[in-house]
Amino acid sequence: MENASYDPTLTEELLRFFKALSQPERLKVLGLLANEPRSLADLSQALNARPADSQRYLGPLIEIGLVEQQGDSAYRFNAKHLEEMARQVLSGLEPRLTESDFEGEAYDRKVLSDFFLPDGRLKSIPSQEKKLLVVLGHIADSFEPDIQYTEKEVNVILARFFNDSVSLRRYLITYRFLGRDNKGQAYWRIPD
Repeated sequence: MENASYDPTLTEELLRFFKALSQPERLKVLGLLANEPRSLADLSQALNARPADSQRYLGPLIEIGLVEQQGDSAYRFNAKHLEEMARQVLSGLEPRLTESDFEGEAYDRKVLSDFFLPDGRLKSIPSQEKKLLVVLGHIADSFEPDIQYTEKEVNVILARFFNDSVSLRRYLITYRFLGRDNKGQAYWRIPD
């Protein structure tokens, strides 16, 4: 998988952005301005700071475009600039998993790409049985054959895929991807 191309201008802008947000006082200024435009005096009072200090906090935020002066005396948060910057940064990123990353037939790859997030987590449990079987087969591949797992170990593995590990475990047993002893203390991968 290829990374987004290196853009030195964007990298420099991001460095300035994070540097400007590195002080708690500047974050407080943004929080205050996100609610409503404020004058320097209002900001100073809300921050319990001198006007000169408030102006110093504003400077880097104005420089990176997150704050702009409105009229003669008020400052406001520039949400559009933040949205534009986020869009620009994220537009070059590729998802970590794509349909072609999944093995198997085209249908299986399509189902897996539809139901899994780029980080490998399951978006939701499919309601259609045919799709559910594809998803369960993929998850079952996380279990080694000929190894017995405790319920806790099974839950840890399943939690990497989905928050509701109990439902996943039940489906894996019901559809015979995993076997379980009568006491529910040992689980194993049933061979294909």
